[in-house]
Amino acid sequence: MSDPRDSLRRLVEEGALAARQPPSASLHRRAQRRRTARGAAIAVVLVAAATAALPLTRHDRYQPTPATTADPRTLTADPATTVSGGLITISGAGCTPGRAGSVGLRWDRGAPLSPTMAQRKEQPSPLATAPTAGSRDLTTTTDLATGTFTVRATIPADVTIRTPILWARCPAPGITNPLTQSFPIQIHNP
Repeated sequence: MSDPRDSLRRLVEEGALAARQPPSASLHRRAQRRRTARGAAIAVVLVAAATAALPLTRHDRYQPTPATTADPRTLTADPATTVSGGLITISGAGCTPGRAGSVGLRWDRGAPLSPTMAQRKEQPSPLATAPTAGSRDLTTTTDLATGTFTVRATIPADVTIRTPILWARCPAPGITNPLTQSFPIQIHNP
C-alpha cells in the first residue's frame, strides 16, 4: 500500500498543474488565432508573388502603345544653372503665332537665398530665405510663325534667390486665358 501522504502530495501536484494550464476553450481560441494569422500571412505572400509575376507574363495579343509626343507647350532654359547677372537662353512653344509674350522669374516666400561667400561666413545657420514672394520681368518676345520663341535674357544682378521659377506667358490658340509655362532654374552667387 502507498503512503497517504505520498498520495496526497501527488494529488496536490496534479491539482496545481491543472490550475496552471489554461482552460481548453482558451487553448482553442489561441490555436484559431494562430491559424488565422498564418493564413493571412500566406495570402499576403501569394498576392505579392502574383503581383511581382504579372509584368513577367507575356500575352500573345500584346500591342505596344504608340509613343506619345512631347507636349508642344514646353519651356526650357540653357543653362539651367547660372549666376546673378548671367545670360540664359529661354525657349518655348505652344503660343499663338505672331503674338507678344513675356518672360520672367518668380519665387515663393521662404525660397532659399543664394548668399555670396562673404554673407555665408557672417550668416548663422539655418540659411536665410526670402521674406516675401516676388517676381521680376526679364523680357518680352514675339512668337514666331510656328508659335515658338527663343530669347536671351540676363538674370538681374540683385536676384539672390537660389531656385526661382522661370516663367513665360503668351496667348495660346484655342484658349482664352494666356498660356503660362514654368521651368525651375538655379542661381548661384559667386
